[in-house]
Amino acid sequence: MGENEYRLPLLKVGCAALVEDKEKAWFLRLKTNELCEIDRKNHEAKILKRFTDAPMIEDFLYLPIEKVGDILILAPGTASHLVFYDLSNDMCEYIELAPIQDDRKLRYTGVCNFLKSYVQGNSVYLFGYEYPAIVKIDMATKEIAYLDAWVMEVEQRIKKVYASMGYVSDYAIVGNFVWMLCECVNAVLCLDLRTDKIEIIDICSDLVIQCGICFDGNFWVTGNNEHANKLLKYNNQFVLEKEIEIYSVKDGGEEYFLPLEEGYWATYPVLDLGEKLFLFSVYPSHVYEFDKASEQVRIQVAFEKLMEVRGEKLYDLKILAPRKKDNIIYFVTGNDFLWNEYDFIHDMVTQYEVRTERDEELLQGYSKFLGGKMIAEDSFVWNLGYKMTLSRFLRHAKYALLEETDNMGKTIV
Repeated sequence: MGENEYRLPLLKVGCAALVEDKEKAWFLRLKTNELCEIDRKNHEAKILKRFTDAPMIEDFLYLPIEKVGDILILAPGTASHLVFYDLSNDMCEYIELAPIQDDRKLRYTGVCNFLKSYVQGNSVYLFGYEYPAIVKIDMATKEIAYLDAWVMEVEQRIKKVYASMGYVSDYAIVGNFVWMLCECVNAVLCLDLRTDKIEIIDICSDLVIQCGICFDGNFWVTGNNEHANKLLKYNNQFVLEKEIEIYSVKDGGEEYFLPLEEGYWATYPVLDLGEKLFLFSVYPSHVYEFDKASEQVRIQVAFEKLMEVRGEKLYDLKILAPRKKDNIIYFVTGNDFLWNEYDFIHDMVTQYEVRTERDEELLQGYSKFLGGKMIAEDSFVWNLGYKMTLSRFLRHAKYALLEETDNMGKTIV
């Protein structure tokens, strides 16, 4: 094994976005920026490519990922370009995006250019978060169009002189229209997919951040202000009909601390399950279930144990990439990066650990180096001064110093 292999973390299925097609899925692995392919039937994975133009600790070199034919489209989180990865020949094509003229109220940090994307036929839409445009890619010609006439109007609606939130945080598809939620202002963008025209619609809201949206005949929007997490119900013309508090500092009886300036979301996606909505809360860390008929909110207990921190957590967000298909909610748990499938009809969760062949080789190599014994949770006290749980071992392996890996390379055969 080479030096780079020793320095790779064992992160299983750590990802913030993925694209699925039949029995396979593709995602960018957190912390390593590796493009991975997972066989969902056999729960096996392989690494297609590792992008090395960023430090290993950089989470989101690329974030949204889509697939058109045999081409994977990787949109930048912190990168300055798009990547087209051809699955048929393992080749990459890089396309630079137009540079940002950063004279806006919305602060550009370079942390996340895009959060969301959408495919319609041969067209791929990338919805700008910090990037001031909706980028449309024609996959037949590889031509790129920048839909940005809305940006200046949204900027004029920003009340804060120094805004740290983004533009498009989430969207809902209704017929030929994409309804995009603006995080930084009380407005939605309505994109007509037939003409690419965009309308800005002001909405009634007292939220500081708006971060999740779905449509079931009505629009449901999640977000927060300094006092509470809320679910807002709008009719199909975006007239506010009801506000439901999901969490309130008054009810919680504790100090409500959500560092908005750091861009944390209080409640990010909202999934429509027919009679119910599921809301995934970052703070407090719960999955909430909202019953549409009774308008009651409860904590969904099936997720509680999955979000408990055991040992050392691998990632701050407790639930990653949640999405619904048929009667299953698929998601990745941030503490351990396990693949989870929740059957909401039978209220049952199944967990899978997905490793690549190289992960297994690396784990076996480390176990040889550390005495020829496989590592069990809390079995040994190492010279680091604490019990080396498996999660701590993975973290230690991830940040192993260069000289340590050099020595290992001489020892392991």
